[in-house]
Amino acid sequence: MNLRITLLAFLCLCATAILRAERVDMLKAGAKANGKALNTKLINSTIDRLNRGGGGTLFFPAGTYLTGSIHLKSNITLELAGSFGYSVPAVPDSWR
Repeated sequence: MNLRITLLAFLCLCATAILRAERVDMLKAGAKANGKALNTKLINSTIDRLNRGGGGTLFFPAGTYLTGSIHLKSNITLELAGSFGYSVPAVPDSWR
């Protein structure tokens, strides 16, 4: 009986964490999908914010996103929709 109660409590806790996870539309957050504007700082700051809140999803609508290094963290999901592409700047100093 105690095992059932413990298991039920654990499942409720997991469901609560999943239901409260935030999903950020990166275009609405200010990212540019034109392949020209650098999105690295916005992407990494959004990852940091979601990670501090327990996790979440970055949703990238169709487009080409110019970015340098992206530092993924625990409980972060990238959702790529439609025709998605990314490009990396030719000059490494501009990656940040």
